[in-house]
Amino acid sequence: MSTSIESVERLLDHPHSAETRSMAKVAALPSPFEWMFVITGALAFVLPILFWVGEQTLGGEDPIHWYFWMGALVSAPHVYATYVRLHRKIQDNSVSWWIGFPAYFGWVAILCYALYLGYYVEAMTAVNVWQTWHYLRQTYGVGCLYGQQSTMDDLDRKIRYWSYHLVFPWLIFGRWDMLHTIWRGVSSDAIIPVNFGPAVLYPLSLIAMAGFYLAIVGEIRLLVNNKANYRPVGLICYVTCMAIHWYGFMVPSHYQRGFFAVSIFHAIQYMALVWHFEHQTARTRGNRMALAVSPLVGFLLFWLMLFLVGHEFEQHFLPYIGSWSVHLSTILFAAISAHHYSVDTFIWRRSVGR
Repeated sequence: MSTSIESVERLLDHPHSAETRSMAKVAALPSPFEWMFVITGALAFVLPILFWVGEQTLGGEDPIHWYFWMGALVSAPHVYATYVRLHRKIQDNSVSWWIGFPAYFGWVAILCYALYLGYYVEAMTAVNVWQTWHYLRQTYGVGCLYGQQSTMDDLDRKIRYWSYHLVFPWLIFGRWDMLHTIWRGVSSDAIIPVNFGPAVLYPLSLIAMAGFYLAIVGEIRLLVNNKANYRPVGLICYVTCMAIHWYGFMVPSHYQRGFFAVSIFHAIQYMALVWHFEHQTARTRGNRMALAVSPLVGFLLFWLMLFLVGHEFEQHFLPYIGSWSVHLSTILFAAISAHHYSVDTFIWRRSVGR
């Protein structure tokens, strides 16, 4: 395995813990698969296509319903990848079975109750703001995972933690505000946009600048302390995180391209990370198929499997439920996202293992 999951689990759960003060060794540099799909989320392939298709075409349905196919081919499979890791963790007794189906139906109940009270859109707004946090925390985790150095102390980890998290509020509120601009203040059936304006965004931008400053200070410390052993992988993860989320959340003139870019980046990065750990675990356990298949071929087959499962659920099961109750079908679908975000708060913890 080219990276250490134990490292990211320590950092995500206890970024300030004395337990993380030293690293005896650093894992090898990322493999080509990790560079292409985990660290950069296939942006080298995705961005040229999005710019070629163009802003206006991406928002349309002729000749291709771009939103539908992006959701079906990329977004939905990444959500169902959660359940691959969750299933193994439940089997390993690393997490409770309560965060599986019981938690999912708990979310169904919460959304049903919100609908009953007349606050369904407000509830979905909270879920979608949580989505933005979920996007950002994922890239922080990847930065922790791949940003290890041979010499790295507790202060370095604190600096990295705050260099990310001081920027996050600006991006979260900025995305929410941009939707108000693009939609001209009109709510959708899943989110209420808010015009925060400079009174909120300007102070948050100053806090974000402090985060950028800490990132620079942190990299200088790592460069000085590691000298020839310094690895720029963590810096590349940080720049990729900030650039793609700024482009996807904060640039109204590129709203469609930005939305597709950040959504595809997030989904591919997540699927690739799940596949990477599942593949490595299977190989460690001597699984013959895992030993025989290459990471890329296995990943594409894994992606195809997730697509087929998602397509069956969303295009056949949910419409069947919808023939009985449109509201229930909508809630069953919406609860998947909320459950996905909540499950991720458990299955990537240090105590869960790799």
